[in-house]
Amino acid sequence: MCYIMFMHSTEALIIKILRPTQRKATWLEATACAFSQAVRLSLDAAREMRTSSRNKLHKVVYPQARALGLPADYARMAVNAAVSLARSYYGLRRSHHIKRVSFPTVNGSQGIGLGVNAYKVVRNGSRLILRVSTGVRGAYLWLVLCVPAKYHDRLLLARGDAKLFQRGQDWYVSLPVRVTPTPTVCDGEPTFIGVDLGIVRLATVSTPDRLIYFDGKAARRKREHFADLRRRYQRHRRTDRAKAMRGKERRWMRDLNHKISTAIVNIARRYDRPVLVMERLDGIRNRIKGKQALQPHGVLVGVPAVDRDD
Repeated sequence: MCYIMFMHSTEALIIKILRPTQRKATWLEATACAFSQAVRLSLDAAREMRTSSRNKLHKVVYPQARALGLPADYARMAVNAAVSLARSYYGLRRSHHIKRVSFPTVNGSQGIGLGVNAYKVVRNGSRLILRVSTGVRGAYLWLVLCVPAKYHDRLLLARGDAKLFQRGQDWYVSLPVRVTPTPTVCDGEPTFIGVDLGIVRLATVSTPDRLIYFDGKAARRKREHFADLRRRYQRHRRTDRAKAMRGKERRWMRDLNHKISTAIVNIARRYDRPVLVMERLDGIRNRIKGKQALQPHGVLVGVPAVDRDD
C-alpha cells in the first residue's frame, strides 16, 4: 500500500500598503469608523441579551450595521468580531479562579474586517495589488502592497478572512496564506494516532494500545494568574509592567506548546509508519495552538499529520 500525505498550514502575513491617495484614505478611515461603531453596537446587544450567539446577534445588529453604511460582508465581519470578544468574556466569567471580569468595550479603531469575498490579491506587472470591495457593484479600491517580488507567489494564495488596520499614518493588511509543504510518500499500512486538543486536557493522544493525556489545569491556572496580575497593574496604571507580563505569558505558553508537540511526536515515532490524525478545530474556541506547533516538528522527523473529517 502506498499513500501520499499533504500537510496544510495557514500563516498570517502582515503586509504594508503603499501610502493611499486622499480619496482612498478617506474611504478607509470612514469605513474603519463605521466598522468600530458596528462592533460597539454588537457588544451592546450581546450585553443586553446576555448572549454570545452569532445568529441572535446577527439578526439584531446586522440591519443597524448596514444602516451605518457598511457593505454586507463588512457588517457580517463586525458581528463576528463582537462575538469573539463576548465569548472571551463569558469564558473568563465561568472560571473559578478569576473573581472579577468586566465586559469588553470598544474605544479605539478595530480596523476593517475583510471577508473572503471582499478582497482579492491580483498581480499587475511587477506589483501586487489588493482589490477591496466597496459594496458597490463593479466599484473597487485598489491598494498597492509593499512586498518583495520573491513573496508574490505566496500572497497570491491568500484565502480566508483578512483584516485592514492602521498604525500611525500607515495602513497594513493581515492576509491568511495557506501553505502546502512537500507531500510525504509512505509505503505499507499506516499506524493512525489520534490527537484531540482542548483546555481541560491540552491534548489527548490515542495510540493503538493506550490513551495519553496532557493535563491543562495547571496551564489554565497559570494563565489566569497572569491575567489577574495584568488587571492589578492596570488598576495602578502600571501599563509598562502589564505589557511586559503579556510578553512573558506568550513566551511561556509557546514553550509549553512546543514541549507538548515534541512529546506527541516522540510517542508517534515508537510505531511503524505513524500518521497523526488531528481533529478539525474550525469554530472551536481554545487557547492553545498545538496543531500549528505539531506540524513543523513532525515534518522534520518524518511524521505526517492530517485533518480528521468528522
